[in-house]
Amino acid sequence: MKHIYELDGVRALSIIAVLSAHLLPLGPSWMELNHSTALLGMSMFFALSGFLITNFLYSSPDRIAAFFIRRTMRIAPLLWLYAFIVAVLIFGRWDSFLAVITFTMNYRDDMIMPGMSHLWSICVEFHFYIFIGLTIWAFGRRGFWLVPLVFLIILALRIDVGATDNIRTHLRVDEIFAGSLTALLWRNRDHGLARKAYGLIGKGFWLWFVLLLLSCHKSMGGLMFFRPFFGFLVLTALLDMKEGWLRRFLRWNVFTYIAGISYALYIWHPLFRLGWLGEQGSKLFFYLVKRPIAIFLSFLFAHISTNTYERYFMKLGRRMEAKLDAREKTRSDQTGG
Repeated sequence: MKHIYELDGVRALSIIAVLSAHLLPLGPSWMELNHSTALLGMSMFFALSGFLITNFLYSSPDRIAAFFIRRTMRIAPLLWLYAFIVAVLIFGRWDSFLAVITFTMNYRDDMIMPGMSHLWSICVEFHFYIFIGLTIWAFGRRGFWLVPLVFLIILALRIDVGATDNIRTHLRVDEIFAGSLTALLWRNRDHGLARKAYGLIGKGFWLWFVLLLLSCHKSMGGLMFFRPFFGFLVLTALLDMKEGWLRRFLRWNVFTYIAGISYALYIWHPLFRLGWLGEQGSKLFFYLVKRPIAIFLSFLFAHISTNTYERYFMKLGRRMEAKLDAREKTRSDQTGG
């Protein structure tokens, strides 16, 4: 699939929103902008993940093993390294480390410690990988018909239990399915009802964006349930948007760089809220000295790990994929196609 650089901009702005919400004061505390900004960033981050994963599987529904290799090598090595540093080396909690490496932490509140509370989202992502991968393995492209059904089931479940903001997979993964819906609509945008829906949604970008912003704030009550749906509308409308200042802005090279290290930024940044860099001391010193140091270290560690540690495992994953493809080709040749 042709690289869509505008999505790099969305990814970069999403991680900037998350980091800002976690590391900076955003307006007066009574406005609760930190919470709503974090929700906005995670919602779009999840939607992008669903979009990219679905696009890969839609174009390569017969490469499920390669899909699992690729996603595991992308997600697990840094996640497990970070969890070992924080859970084992800092807190001496092997049980918490085990909850991370088995992707069960978002169902084990007692395993969540300072510096690790953000790892719930990786569990949600990996659970989505398992579901969508096995679904396409079992049913091929027909399995994608389950995407809108599951999206609606989770929405109904969230409304039933009143979960506007939750870390359990079954009460949050609809934000990833929102991106999956966008991918399916985008892939079929030249056909029938999908073409009409795609064109109609594309005309309302700024309306959808405002509704998405509103649905991220606690004061909006029931509107928050529809945050994943508004994320779907925003992402779909962006892909249909004509060339203009917004698309040029999202293609900014700085955003492309930040998008490239975004996963590492997300993983590393809570480490620099621990110890001396924590909130003890005067607020002035905390925000003028400690927080800039934390932001600098987050980018430094993200840059280094992306281009060394993570790159090694990504290359290893590609070699494993190549061997897998070679075996499949040999098997196909031996069976006559």
